[in-house]
Amino acid sequence: MNPHDAFLQEILARPDDDVPRLIYADWLEEQGDVRCELIRVQCAVWGMEEHHPEFRRLRQRELALLRRYKNDWLGPITAMIFDAKFHRGFVREVTAGPRQFLRNQEALFRLAPIQRVNLSGLSEDAAREMAAQENLRRITELRLAGGGVNGQMTDSLFTSPHWTQLRCLTWRGDMNPSVRTALAAALEHLPLESFALDGVYLGGPGARLFESIGPNPSLRRLDLSSAGIGAEGAHYLASTRWLVDLRELILAHNRIGDYGLHLLAESSKIQQLDAIDLTDNALHAHGLQQLLAKLHTPRITKLCLAQNPPPPEAVSLVAAAPALARLEHLNLNYVVTVDGLSLRRILETFSLITLRLYGCRIGDEAVMELAKSPGAEKLRLLDLNDNRLTDAAADALLASPYLDRLTRLDLRNNRVAHDRQRSLRRRFGAGVCTFTR
Repeated sequence: MNPHDAFLQEILARPDDDVPRLIYADWLEEQGDVRCELIRVQCAVWGMEEHHPEFRRLRQRELALLRRYKNDWLGPITAMIFDAKFHRGFVREVTAGPRQFLRNQEALFRLAPIQRVNLSGLSEDAAREMAAQENLRRITELRLAGGGVNGQMTDSLFTSPHWTQLRCLTWRGDMNPSVRTALAAALEHLPLESFALDGVYLGGPGARLFESIGPNPSLRRLDLSSAGIGAEGAHYLASTRWLVDLRELILAHNRIGDYGLHLLAESSKIQQLDAIDLTDNALHAHGLQQLLAKLHTPRITKLCLAQNPPPPEAVSLVAAAPALARLEHLNLNYVVTVDGLSLRRILETFSLITLRLYGCRIGDEAVMELAKSPGAEKLRLLDLNDNRLTDAAADALLASPYLDRLTRLDLRNNRVAHDRQRSLRRRFGAGVCTFTR
């Protein structure tokens, strides 16, 4: 066995451990192989928050390496799949058709520590054959897409005894009653930590599938973005027995309204949430007030209220809520009632790390208030894209003594002169500031 194969066997045996990868990187460096840099860069950036000081630099270097060498590093894998993605220096994710995957799966798992598989166009025969494959135990993340799928196919696949390591399931396919039943069984019996619907319309009545699911203490994240559940779906969701175990709930673009939010707020099962995304749900101050009043324990660290039309007092409600005492990440994109005073109050109430204000049209005066607030001193990411800002706002940012920790400042789609752009880059660093190209 040559050294490459010996290192690869150790990496395949310990796919979640960086140590054998970094040891291999050291050996590659001794051989003059540039792939050592990809391994180190991707291991460093893996799991790193985008507001981390090193994130952008590492990400740019990663992309540059992949643009130049990806095809060479893929080698024979190229002919076996539609697409592949490198993570921590090796192919971790592949996209393929079911038959293509079945035909090549032995070689794929022998050549790379693959853990995420994206499949489209599942057939009944392929589902049954796939369920019998012992290599399913290597897969931790599965994304299924395509129409024409029925409950018998999904039931055959998800009842396989080989899904011992599956943690994340994303579904992008039909949602007929038989499929919903099969998915409900999968959510109850598989060791999932995350379940997501990717562009699938579930509808209010379709959300009843959650009502029948038994407790699954391993499930921590539920993403129902754009599922169209409305207030009716929020009612069924609030009555689920496993909602109490969730830590992250994503309900973006569901139009649940104030009544739907009221139904969720009345459920005692949401007290353990650490993160909630309510983007574009037609929420107003009344619904938000009910939710915040029902959250008794200050656990939430991430809150997204983007694209909702709350009146000015809604932002004040957020600032005054004891349940949000631990808030670190706040997204108010396109909430056009944000003003300077409410921004200062939010910054002085919470220890925010990220603040997103894309499209809020807050203007120069609000940025001046923000820049004067000592509460801004922990900010790492500040998104001011499309806010009708001019040089006056740039000058306030330049003069602020509280923004030294910024690692990302987004000023695209504003009217900031080139000389101020140069000054901002000097003040915060060339890789921190983003302007309109």
